[in-house]
Amino acid sequence: MKTTLLIIALAVSLATATKSRAQILDQTGPYGPVGWSSSATLCKIRPNSAANSFNYGNGTVAFTATSYGTIGLACNMPGTMNGVAYSDINALAFTFSDNSGQTGGCTVSVYLVDLTKANSSVAAIRLHDADGWSSGQSFSGIWTAQIGLTSNTWPLNPNHIYQVVINLYRPQSAVGVCNPTAYGAYLEDLIS
Repeated sequence: MKTTLLIIALAVSLATATKSRAQILDQTGPYGPVGWSSSATLCKIRPNSAANSFNYGNGTVAFTATSYGTIGLACNMPGTMNGVAYSDINALAFTFSDNSGQTGGCTVSVYLVDLTKANSSVAAIRLHDADGWSSGQSFSGIWTAQIGLTSNTWPLNPNHIYQVVINLYRPQSAVGVCNPTAYGAYLEDLIS
């Protein structure tokens, strides 16, 4: 009975989260049914991004050997699939690696932006109107961050235009120390 109540409490907190979001960080990939996904290589490089390398074999985007700054990726979401309705999507998941990130100051971040609500363009996204997550620590291996959506973007509206924005950051001092890498992003039903 206590376990059932704990699960129900977690589900309710995920579904009704506002400014504080439930976040799960592990190496298992998305938890729930995926309604939209994109490998990083299918996203568009945002203007003024640092030199980057695409690995189409494993779907990743990372820095070239000597580049630094920010790589911005804009992943358009044309609709949902796999039988997952807009109203069922309640979480954003992001698969990445950031080995030695904390040591070198490298970070990864991801945001779901409701472009219709934000009245914004790709070049000027107001991230305070988005739902997102930023690393701020070092991770060894490949990880997936799962972020519960808030009233900024949830519930998703089928008449709105959404975009997932991925940012990889490496300072000049971290060239050769860390190389944050984006694998892909997902929108899922975390409470199924």
